[in-house]
Amino acid sequence: MIKTKLILLIVFNFIFLYSGVLSLAGETVREAKKKIQSRDRPNFVDRQIQNFLLPRAAESALSSATFPEITALFEAYDQQRSQSLTVVVKEMHPDLFEKQAVQIQSTARTPQIDALIRTSIDPSVLLYAVYARNPAIQAASEAFQAALTHYSQAAYLDGILRQYNAFTKTLDLRLGGMQNQRQMIAAEFPFPAVTALRGDLIQTDIDIAKLDFAIAVRDTLAKAKKTFHDYVYIHGAIQITTDNLKLLEQMLQVASRKFEAGNASYNDVLKSRVALSKLTDNLITLSHQQKTILAEMNTLLNRSPDAVIGAPRALKIDLPQYNSDALYELARTDRQEIRQVRLRKQRVRQMIALAEKMNRPDPSPGAGYFENRSALLAGAAKMDTFRPAPRQPLRPWFGQREAFIEEMRHRENEMARRIEDTINQTLLNVKSVYFVLDAARRESDLYEKTLLPDARQSLEVTRADYEGARVDFLDYLEAQRTWLDFNLAHYQARRDLGRALAELERAVGTCFNR
Repeated sequence: MIKTKLILLIVFNFIFLYSGVLSLAGETVREAKKKIQSRDRPNFVDRQIQNFLLPRAAESALSSATFPEITALFEAYDQQRSQSLTVVVKEMHPDLFEKQAVQIQSTARTPQIDALIRTSIDPSVLLYAVYARNPAIQAASEAFQAALTHYSQAAYLDGILRQYNAFTKTLDLRLGGMQNQRQMIAAEFPFPAVTALRGDLIQTDIDIAKLDFAIAVRDTLAKAKKTFHDYVYIHGAIQITTDNLKLLEQMLQVASRKFEAGNASYNDVLKSRVALSKLTDNLITLSHQQKTILAEMNTLLNRSPDAVIGAPRALKIDLPQYNSDALYELARTDRQEIRQVRLRKQRVRQMIALAEKMNRPDPSPGAGYFENRSALLAGAAKMDTFRPAPRQPLRPWFGQREAFIEEMRHRENEMARRIEDTINQTLLNVKSVYFVLDAARRESDLYEKTLLPDARQSLEVTRADYEGARVDFLDYLEAQRTWLDFNLAHYQARRDLGRALAELERAVGTCFNR
């Protein structure tokens, strides 16, 4: 009996001690688990929400800590932004950046431009003012600035996508535990080959945008030169027509006196009045044409079509000392369209290189953009979720993207053919314009050196003979008409010469008096 009680006492004590140990052990495990789950750091999701994810993403998208090579590249482009357009225009028209030209451009941007061109206008002043005020040139400049800022937007988009990956795709909320997401070091240092190729691609796009601006400046200034030559022609035509009108009025008085004296018929008076009426009508037509040309010039200057512009100053046309072969070589190197097509071919080549690099990536440990270092809910030791280990890539077959690369190769061949076609069309245009220039030069020299002096002498002799009753009045009218036509033809030849020179500069892509 005593033995039985002793056994029961021992068993009872053992059960009591065992239950205490289990209770203590359970409490220890629960406390440890609670300690693990309540670390002194906020939850990853709460931390991102509390810190305003999207504003911070916008601030950090281009931070120096994220892809420093690309960020530095964008900053370098921003520093060169104010100089890029100056360089590309200076290649064509270095005179636009001389001290006097800069002063005129500063004045042209203010209301003082009216005082600058009210009394008279010089071709250089017109070009400087057009470059400073023309809306088409300003629009091309803004388009170039937009092309530059496009790449910072692309970098911002990359930053947003990285934030999305961090916020959504890499979270592990299966057990509701605390997350310890940390950006891995590989994300801070992208493979340099891809960065370099992207940088080359960006530079090529910017070079193409610069040439777009150069084309806009070139075409606008060429149009301004042609308009100025039209203005010189119409101004000279009005002057010579006015002089002939005064001459006919004098001859009408002579014919009237001779008719009153009985030395001429009334038919001479009628012929004088008819010729006078025709010249008066021609003068009205020329005046309307002048208003149209002035409206076109004011449009280039971004002014009212009816704004006042003074008379054109004397214009000296300096012809280039180039033969056709020299012009061909100059066009091959300076023509903006040829350079642009070459850059487009280069861009396609860079796209192929980048696609091949991204399609066949370099060896990688297989880590994601973010490492998941979430704490374990059980276990005696902490263990990282990610462990470097060799494995096969997720998509080892790259043939799915070969179609795009093959398409780009065909695009490259297309650009090569387009280069040849652009060169051929440019040389043909240069040849055609050079023919017009040479013909206008020869015609201008013919009138200036031969025809005009002879016509002037014939008019003076015929007038004296008519006043002396040695020739008929029709002979005088014919001499006067010849003198007028030759003067108008000379002004027209000079206009054609100036317009052909402006078009030749446009066809070649550079200014000859640089």
